[in-house]
Amino acid sequence: MKWKGMLLIALAVILLGFFLYMIFSDPSLALKPSEVDPDFPIPARSERVEKPHANKGWTFYEIWPPLSGKQFGQYLQEIEKRGWKQVDQMGRLHVFEKDGKRMLAVLYGEEISLLLSKKR
Repeated sequence: MKWKGMLLIALAVILLGFFLYMIFSDPSLALKPSEVDPDFPIPARSERVEKPHANKGWTFYEIWPPLSGKQFGQYLQEIEKRGWKQVDQMGRLHVFEKDGKRMLAVLYGEEISLLLSKKR
């Protein structure tokens, strides 16, 4: 009788793990245009947020659930596939250029900050 209870608990844990995996791991990365520049993609599951104390000109997006490591790499590839060339990187700050435009992007798994500027 004791082994049936343990088997039932093990099965419940496996099923719970499977459902959590299915909910929080999205192997595909859906994108949408950003409000900063429609040519610059952001994850489809991101929402714009206001940060009143931030420097002027920056636009902030929160991503839920956050991008995983693999998805983060896919996201950088998708930006480049859409014609944005990464020309510099300093920590989390990535600098992309396309058609005379320069996009400063601070990229985290759970947040993206964007600032569009003219190419020098």
